[in-house]
Amino acid sequence: MSDSNDPSAAPSGATAIAAAVLTLVATALMLGYYAIPMSLASVDPEPDPDISATLFRVVALVVAVITALYGLGAILLLCRKEAGQVIVNVISVSLSIIVMFGVLTGSRLAILGFFLHVSVCFLASVDSTSRWLTIPRPPYAT
Repeated sequence: MSDSNDPSAAPSGATAIAAAVLTLVATALMLGYYAIPMSLASVDPEPDPDISATLFRVVALVVAVITALYGLGAILLLCRKEAGQVIVNVISVSLSIIVMFGVLTGSRLAILGFFLHVSVCFLASVDSTSRWLTIPRPPYAT
């Protein structure tokens, strides 16, 4: 009989998979609410020498890159790569800090985003996720 508290028991990967799925949900939300609308709004047929337009384009590019890296981290986490765990942890902590400013202003949507990123960070950083990433994969049936 297997004991669930036995450290030698093989981890199931539930925390890593949950972290990856929540990260993919957060990535889809970031794409829909921030990255795509900001990218579309930054396209201007006439070049604008205004500094605010240039700053907006830079922010749109940064948001798109962060969103892409977040999604990449989720995929790498599902592929059992430690780099995915690092990417997801770094970006979720960073986004939690950024979203905290929205929470301080009283935004209800920011509160949900904060809890989403904190949950992702917690699930990706627990010991069972790290153990699941380091165990060898079972051989594929042929």
